[in-house]
Formats: sequence, structure tokens, C-alpha cells
Amino acid sequence: MAKVKILIVEDDPLIAEDIKGILEDQGIEICGSLQAGEEVLAQANRTQPDLVIMDIRLEGEMDGIQAASLLWQELQIPCVYLTAHSDPETVQRAKQSYPCAYLIKPFTARELGISVEMALNQRSFPPLLEVLGVPDYALLRNAVATAKALPIFDLKQPSPQDQALAYGFADAESRAAFATSRGDLSADLLDILSSLWLQRAESETPLELSADEILRFRGIQAQKSGSGRRGGYDAKWREQIAQHLELLAQIWLSRTGQFSPLLELKPLSSPFHWQIKPGQVLAQAHFAAFPETALLSRKVLQYNPYRQNWEKRLARFLSQHWRDNMGSPTTELSIEMLLKRLAVKIDPKHPLRSKAHLERSLDNLMQDRVIENWKYAVPDSEQITTQITKLTQQNLDFWLSQTVQIEVPANIMEPYTGPGTPFVPLNNSGEMSLAFIRQIRQQKNLSLMAAASEMGITHARLSQIERGDTPGPQTYQKIKDWVMKQF
Repeated sequence: MAKVKILIVEDDPLIAEDIKGILEDQGIEICGSLQAGEEVLAQANRTQPDLVIMDIRLEGEMDGIQAASLLWQELQIPCVYLTAHSDPETVQRAKQSYPCAYLIKPFTARELGISVEMALNQRSFPPLLEVLGVPDYALLRNAVATAKALPIFDLKQPSPQDQALAYGFADAESRAAFATSRGDLSADLLDILSSLWLQRAESETPLELSADEILRFRGIQAQKSGSGRRGGYDAKWREQIAQHLELLAQIWLSRTGQFSPLLELKPLSSPFHWQIKPGQVLAQAHFAAFPETALLSRKVLQYNPYRQNWEKRLARFLSQHWRDNMGSPTTELSIEMLLKRLAVKIDPKHPLRSKAHLERSLDNLMQDRVIENWKYAVPDSEQITTQITKLTQQNLDFWLSQTVQIEVPANIMEPYTGPGTPFVPLNNSGEMSLAFIRQIRQQKNLSLMAAASEMGITHARLSQIERGDTPGPQTYQKIKDWVMKQF
């Protein structure tokens, strides 16, 4: 089993030595101990740690939050903050770097060990964005993503919809430009802006943002120069961001008879830099005393908006669905509803292509841990399985009526189930998710035989259970006891 490597960034040598001793006693390799934030990126490039223990107040001009943000943007290495500072301003800044844990000094060896263990467990989950979670926002984002034909507003007349949010364009030219664009990148930008407005803005002060920051948000690496170092971004990528921001700025929103642009976009002096603030309607939702928010996997932004738009749209829909149904570990949805949310049409002559595309998209979401697991919710019948496998025009309606069960990933479920609630994903029968058992075994680098031995069952039985067989009450209790010991 390969050792876990951790980099320590702490300006107090005595505390750094304590941390080193605690982690080494747990079998963890320490690949460096630094006191200044300026040295972190270079050291991490050389040693490739799995995790960084980060103090916030450091020597030099760069503090721990700035260093952690660079680590995540450049190398996708997460951190655990270990600090004496817990004031709201510091915590709010720290949230923007997507830490795995925030531990307050003084700490015990057990507290540090648990924080590190949970952080290492969370590494396999993509980080989350907090975006606006009101239904109106989800409908707007879906309209933007699918390039839905939005109406042209007569801005001189009050909106006939007094309560519902309406959206459209001020003129035919803007509408035509939007109709010819691909909308999934626009929806990505809307989510990025929503997240930043919620996290960074204490008021309606405009946000300053560059195309490069947006590209980093989407997980796109800067091009390498001739020396092998990271250079800048391709001009066409920056121009694409500018084009879609301008399209968003052309959309108008209406509520209770009042009109406002979706966002206000002002170019700054340097190229591809903007000052951006939400229009009046969006600002009311983002800057409310207690804004309604939803958790969205950041992996959604990294999917290609042209080749992986099914994955994007599925993940966005599920994010809002989970927010609206907090606490339910398993979601059941019909194929017809999923395809409707994807805004795709099935070719009746080749329905198997749509089936294969949907299943491949769900598989990709599961592989990337945007969802925990999925399966068809059908009885164990060879006849029904055959009908789904050999889809034809005649039984297309049968397939559309089928439902799939989608398990909510733990990093989404835990915030919704309340603080301090240990969460183990369940299937529709109320039993532990078998996929979760496999993931624990993989994270612990345990063979099937070794895990079965720890549980007190045979490896053949564990193999059957991992393939979907239902355990009996005694076996189920043994597995449950083993799982709870891992936390």
C-alpha cells in the first residue's frame, strides 16, 4: 500500500514538529515542512502531496488562504486548515479555497487524525460550488443551457406575470445572437457568477473577474511555454468567455412588473477583465439575509460543453432536485423526465442511440462521483431486461416509462442531513449502498479477501453482495459494524 504524503505549512516550528509526529505515528509520510506561503507551490510541484496541512497566518506576504487557493487552482491538491483564527471574515475567505476541513488550535492528536482521515476520504469527491437554489434560478439556467427560444420583452409595458420570473431579450438582434449560440457554456458561467456572488460579495459591490479566472474555474490548464512552464491561455478561449458573458448581459428578467438585465457587465482597462454585478432581480435573491442555495459538483464545469452536455444538464438538474428533496438518499426518476430535462429528442428510427447515450452519461457521472450509483428500478425479470436491452420502436414507450434509481453522493448528502449526522448512502430498501462498501475497500487498499476477513464473512459472499445480492440480517449487521469502524 502506497504511503499517503502530506505537506505541512506552519510558521511555528514546535507545532509543525507536533503535527509531524502525530501523522508519522499514523503511517503517513511527511514530504516537507514550510513556514512561508510563497514556497508552497514549488514544494508541492516537486513532492506531489496528497494533502496539505495549512496554517493561515504564515511568514512572508502570502497567507495560508492565498497559498491554498493556488494549490487548488494549479495542482488540484486539497488542504486542511489548522489555525487559531475562527472569526467570520477569515472563515468566509477560507471557504473560497474549498478546504476539506477547518481545525481550530489547540487541537488533540485524535482531532487531527480524524480531520486528516475525513479529508483523505473526501479527496475522491469533486469539490462543490454553492449556487442559488431557488426554483426560478434552476428554470432560468435550464433555459440558458438549452438555448430555449426566449421572448422579446416590450420594456415599456409591465410584465403580465406578477409573481413568476420571466426572462427574455430587449430586442430581436440579441435574441437571434443567443439562439445561434451553444448554451451550456453560458449556463456554466451563470453558475460561476452565482457562486462568486454568494461567496465573495458582502453587498452588491461589483465583482472583478478575468477570463483566466473563469477558465481555471472550469479546470482548464494554461498552455505551457517553450520552457515547460505554464504560460497563458489561448486567445480563442478568452474570446469565447467574453462572447458568452456578453450574451448573458443581453438577457432581461422581469418580476412583479419590473425589468432588469440579468447581469451588468463593464469591461476594465486590461483585456478580458470585467466588473460584473447581478441585475436587480438576481441581486435580491443573492443578497437576501438568508439566500436559498444548492450544492453543485464543480466537476460539472469541467465537462466539455459540446461533447458532454448531457452530463452537464443531468448534474445540474439533479443538484436542484436533491436540494428540493433534502434528506432522501435515493432518487427515482423516469427516463422520460430525464430526457425532458436534457432537452433532447429521440430519433424513433434509432432509439438505442439515445439509450446508450443516457446510460453512458450516467456512468460518467458515477465514475466522477457526481452521483454515487445508478440502476434501473425494474423487477428481476429476464423478459423486462431483454426488452430494455433490445430496444426497438415498438417498445420505445416501455423504456421511456421505466425509472432509474440514482444515489446521492455523501459529500452532497451530509450538508443536507444536518451537522454531526454520519451518513452512509442507502438503497431503496433502506440498506447500505453496496457501491459505498466497494469505495471504502478501494480507499483502504483492501483486497476482497482481506475486507471479508475483517467483516467475518467469506470473500465469495462479499463478492456476491458487491455484485448486487442482498445480505441476510446477520451478514448485513456484520458489514454495517465494519463500515462504521472505518469512520
